[in-house]
Amino acid sequence: MKKILALILALLMIPCINVFAADVQGKSDWKVEITNPATGESYDKAGVIIDGKYDNFFHSPIVENLPPLPYDIVITLPVATEINGVRYSPRATGSSDAGIWTRFDAYYTSDDSDNWVKIGTFDIAKSFDPSEVVFKEKVNAKK
Repeated sequence: MKKILALILALLMIPCINVFAADVQGKSDWKVEITNPATGESYDKAGVIIDGKYDNFFHSPIVENLPPLPYDIVITLPVATEINGVRYSPRATGSSDAGIWTRFDAYYTSDDSDNWVKIGTFDIAKSFDPSEVVFKEKVNAKK
């Protein structure tokens, strides 16, 4: 399985994601990668998805032949950390609800390997309001 993180996206825009973790102090040491597995294309400025600024967001390229979904997001933490969920804040600018997530799959690995474990598939109400997804069990994740 190609390196993916915790989130395989079901939609295109990713404004802000926070990982619930007991001892995560800051995000300056986090590494974020966004790729389209269908094309292998990766996207710069992926860090905006964890910067906490609601007017920053990742947007897939606006092109005539948009690469197919899903997009893979890999967030690599400096050390394995106990995580119990994610907080998703949709795009806070504009009036279109295009690109708001409604479903995603979450995976994790506790080291730098490609031994991914599926946490689950999660549905989110289509809304401009932030959503919190709490996992059934805490995971010890590096990615």
